Amino acid sequence: MIHEGNFVSLDGNMTADNSMGFLPNGWTFDEDDVYEVYFDETIQNWSLKLGVEPDTAYNVKYMNHAVSLLHDESVEIVDKPQK
Repeated sequence: MIHEGNFVSLDGNMTADNSMGFLPNGWTFDEDDVYEVYFDETIQNWSLKLGVEPDTAYNVKYMNHAVSLLHDESVEIVDKPQK
């Protein structure tokens, strides 16, 4: 069960969509893609602290793809990354 403050890894996931008319047009996530989970009051759901602002269509798309992996339970809970 995921809790606020957990860190999750998106490593090994690939996303795809057809917004450009061809696949995969998404992202491949690796071991560097570890994010903290928090509850977003705006959407009333879990989200990820991605360090990305939704200021461009590209960033919004990236955020949607990453957070969808959380909601699909395609993540692994990991220890807090060492800085």
